[in-house]
Amino acid sequence: MNNIVVIGSGVMGKGIAYVSALGGFMTTLIDINESQLNKAEQEIQSIFEKGVTIGKLSPELAAEARERIEFSVSLSKHVLEADLVIEAVPEVMDIKKNIFEVMDQHAKESCLFATNTSTISPTEIGSYTKRPDRVLAMHFLILFIKCRL
Repeated sequence: MNNIVVIGSGVMGKGIAYVSALGGFMTTLIDINESQLNKAEQEIQSIFEKGVTIGKLSPELAAEARERIEFSVSLSKHVLEADLVIEAVPEVMDIKKNIFEVMDQHAKESCLFATNTSTISPTEIGSYTKRPDRVLAMHFLILFIKCRL
């Protein structure tokens, strides 16, 4: 597994993108709102800088991890090469349904689809794809309090 796509650049999405890149994965953070995406990019950069400042990250590690994150508004383009796509959008079934249908159309067969939901059945979400056996729930707990690591 090399390429992770995270959909949704809110608190959860940007946190998942941050830890994915820090873990060594090529990561793309996707959002339909370019302004929100730009804000997420700035906040992630601040988190890397804070990590260096407080001694939790070396400047080299922070720079390498930051280089592994790409930001985009194009879901269909970036899921083509993804090994794992993590959806982290609001808990609205119609939004999730649309995202999983697009992912299903464009992702390679081996790609895993994950939802960060804690309230909607991954089985129901998987029913909107032709590969329900490749849909899973992944729950993250991301806390960003004043950019503390």
